[in-house]
This record gives sequence, structure tokens and C-alpha cells, in this order.
Amino acid sequence: MKVIQVVNRYRKYGGADSSTDRIFQTLSRELNWDMFVCEFSSSDWTGPDRPNLLTMASKSLWNFEAAERLRQLDEEFKADLWLFHHVYPVGSPSLFHLAKKRGKPIFQILHNWLPWSPSGTLWTGRK
Repeated sequence: MKVIQVVNRYRKYGGADSSTDRIFQTLSRELNWDMFVCEFSSSDWTGPDRPNLLTMASKSLWNFEAAERLRQLDEEFKADLWLFHHVYPVGSPSLFHLAKKRGKPIFQILHNWLPWSPSGTLWTGRK
């Protein structure tokens, strides 16, 4: 089976990212699935070159560039299934729409049920 794993990486590597990596390894090694990763990163929206707040809010709702990136990967890889982990904030609901438009089944794993994890963000670096 060919699978594109879609994930939005948090700014700091943590438990959800570790789980995402373990799932990828298990599916590729144990089940011999042909895996490819479409990765977005919240850190792209930090620093001096980050988009302005209005652009970030708009792209969180619908990110055309993220959808186009996934579409191009699927054109090349021709996946049977898209495996979604966390797609917010960079991926956006545009990825779900694209899956429906292309007739791709989605399996979604919810690591955190909120688009943002305020409690985790507030504790980052203060163990």
C-alpha cells in the first residue's frame, strides 16, 4: 500500500511528533507499506520572515499553497491512502477538501484534539 503521511510539525519536538515518527516506522517496516511524508512546520510561521497575523489566520482556515504541495506529491507518488496526523495550523482544511476532490481516503489520527495546545506551549522549556 502506498501512503502519504501528512503532518504539521510543532515548533518544539514532543510526544505527538515522537508518536508520528513511530507510526511511520511501524507502517513502513512491519507492514512493508510504501510511505512518503508531506510535512509542514509551525516554525515556518516564526521569525522575521513569518507571514503577518492576518495571513496566518487566513491560511489556517484555507492554505492553497499547502494543498498544492500535497497535490503535487500525490501526482508523483500516487498514494492509495493519506494518513493525517495534525494538519493545523499550516496544512488547514484545504487538505481535506483536496482529498475529497481527488477521491483519496483519509485515515486521521488525533494526537491532540485542539488546533493549538496552550498548556503545552506554556510549559515548553520549563520542565
